[in-house]
Amino acid sequence: MANGFKGGYFGMQVHPTNRKVLFSIWSPFKTDIPSEVPEDKKVKLLRKGEGVLIKDFGGEGSGGQSKIIYPWVAETTYGFLTKAEPSSNFPGQTEYTAWFKTPEGWRLIASWLRPGGAQYLTGLYSFAENFLHY
Repeated sequence: MANGFKGGYFGMQVHPTNRKVLFSIWSPFKTDIPSEVPEDKKVKLLRKGEGVLIKDFGGEGSGGQSKIIYPWVAETTYGFLTKAEPSSNFPGQTEYTAWFKTPEGWRLIASWLRPGGAQYLTGLYSFAENFLHY
């Protein structure tokens, strides 16, 4: 995980069949079941980059997930840029946007609108995760 923050996650993952870049924003409503989130507490997609897959997620909270299948390679430098700012179009909400830099250049992952307060990035952190069991 490259850019962690209060309310979101942006990083890369490796799975047995592919590699991906993932940008997720959590709903402020506390549930692991996306269908339980009231309409006024749902995270809403504002825009997405080319080839980006979008879905709701649950199981670790709930919210909106954007991802690209991208064959990233170890020992290659990639960039992660996350922006959060109070929305000028939706008062009291925050717009979160993520860009991923590949050797070919920057690409938009997605912009999400999160209810529950207008803010900038807070609670920044990062970590490494290994899903492989040896």
